[in-house]
Amino acid sequence: MSKYNEFFKLLPTLEEIPTTSMPSPEEYLKIMYNVIEDGYDEILCICMSSGTSGAYQSAVLAKNYFFENNPDSSVKIHVVDSLSMSHGSGWLILKSAKLLEAGYSFDELIEFNETYKTRVKHLLCVDDLNNLIKSGRLTNASAFNW
Repeated sequence: MSKYNEFFKLLPTLEEIPTTSMPSPEEYLKIMYNVIEDGYDEILCICMSSGTSGAYQSAVLAKNYFFENNPDSSVKIHVVDSLSMSHGSGWLILKSAKLLEAGYSFDELIEFNETYKTRVKHLLCVDDLNNLIKSGRLTNASAFNW
């Protein structure tokens, strides 16, 4: 049995479901400094939806902190709220990488992400709503309406 199948077989037996946590502003800031030290002067950070994660807000806080402490920096940093999770943000990231390879500028990549993030369509299919309720992603009342 694969690890994937083992995980989903175990999931219904758990009283508390596994959770995730967002990266802290400090973690984003550390990555930004590492990228700059590696010689890059443009950072495009594509985050999961601000509606379901605090990742976007953490990245924005890190960006603001960076510029407060480096007001003369010529580094460009843009943080995108992908308005998506999983495949939606992944598609924006992969498409951005391909566009970068094709010669798109930093500003063109920003424009692409800010335009197309609203055009990503989502389809979600689950066996039942229990884990969405347990994790707080769905309320009992809204699950009842399904």
